[in-house]
Amino acid sequence: AEDRYNDRQLTGCINLIDVSFENLYGEISNMSCEDALNIVRSSGIIDFLKITNSKSDALDLDFSKISVKNVEISKAGNDCLDFSSGEYKIKNFKLISCGDKGISAGEKSILKINSGYINNAAMGLASKDLSRVIVKNYIDINKSKKCFDTYQKKQEFGDGIIEIKSEGSIKCNN
Repeated sequence: AEDRYNDRQLTGCINLIDVSFENLYGEISNMSCEDALNIVRSSGIIDFLKITNSKSDALDLDFSKISVKNVEISKAGNDCLDFSSGEYKIKNFKLISCGDKGISAGEKSILKINSGYINNAAMGLASKDLSRVIVKNYIDINKSKKCFDTYQKKQEFGDGIIEIKSEGSIKCNN
């Protein structure tokens, strides 16, 4: 079986670990690792990030506190956005052609979404393992086999929650 870790036991092509940052801006393409960009135990603000053609996950955030102003992801082999064990905010996103989930929140993550668009994902938005996803404004999901799902994946956790605020709206077109 193909090893998903590099020689330093990291899964990302680009790894940011134990860092604090502001105004991160970047474009990443054609990455063949488990995660195109993996941010771990960090805090900061991503102003703009564009990721295209990831072999597996595009953006993987773990044990962090991150705010994302704008993110565009297209052609991820697995999840476009993957969140674990942290506090996250996304102001605006556009996710196109995600092999598995457009957005995956797991392991007690708290994810606050303002607005965004998902097109062509196996599943639009998943909240699992005691994670809480809050949609404030709107989310528009097109051409996904399933728009939303909450479940328990790991036995030490429970189901996830997806909450749509009263001023928010969802669109699910399959």
